[in-house]
Amino acid sequence: MEKPAEAMWGAADIAAFLLVSKSTVLQRIVTRHDFPPPCLPLGARGRKIWVARDVVAWTKRQRGTVNLSVRVSHP
Repeated sequence: MEKPAEAMWGAADIAAFLLVSKSTVLQRIVTRHDFPPPCLPLGARGRKIWVARDVVAWTKRQRGTVNLSVRVSHP
């Protein structure tokens, strides 16, 4: 029996989850030394992708320690 595929997130998905802009994710979040590394191979057109559960776990560990200062609203 095959294992179900893990959810994978690109920068836009992480931005939506964190309620910040994609540029904030690319400039201030994924560049942190403690952020999970992207998966290999890279996503479509060479874009980096991350395992969603790793991003969620990282977020839980960061509660109150990450200053995102630039917040955007999503409809």
